[in-house]
This record gives sequence, C-alpha cells and structure tokens, in this order.
Amino acid sequence: MSLTLGLIDYGMGNLHSVEKCLERLDQRCSFIHNADDLEGVDALILPGVGAFDPAMANLRATGLVPHCCAGARRIAPYSASALACNCCSSRAMKAAIQASGS
Repeated sequence: MSLTLGLIDYGMGNLHSVEKCLERLDQRCSFIHNADDLEGVDALILPGVGAFDPAMANLRATGLVPHCCAGARRIAPYSASALACNCCSSRAMKAAIQASGS
C-alpha cells in the first residue's frame, strides 16, 4: 500500500528537491497550501529552509502549524527538518497560537 504524502508549500523551503526525490522513488505527493488540502493525505513533509523566522511567518500564514505539530505527536519515530522540529516546540506553538488570535 502506497502512502499519499503531503508536501507543505509555505512559499519557502526546498520543495523542488523533495518533489524530485519523491518522483525518483515513484512516490505520490500532493502540494499542501492550507488545511483544506489535507484531505486524503496520509503523512506530511515539511521541507527545511535556512531562515527560521521568515519561514515560521510564512508557515503561520498557511494555518498549518497546528496540523504539522499534531502529525509530529501522532507519528513515531518522527524524522523532520530543523524547521519542523522547531515549529513544534512549545515556544513556537505558543507564538503561533498568539499570532493567530486563538
């Protein structure tokens, strides 16, 4: 059984490299731009980037931070970019929640 992977597009990150890698592995993926795109996706990939603060701002704008973190808590073992690990830290989650006004 093949998984349907969701590749999170937050306007930054090495999307092209990850997409090409998945193509070479004959692995299907869908681009995820917001929570509506999560339908039918079995797992998420959050590509990394070198600039954490702008990346988090872009990621918060998609509304996907809570979904990324929920997935990280649900899946073990969990392998992720530094961005994914940092965005799921309690400090980053608190900042994301405050920024969203929730």
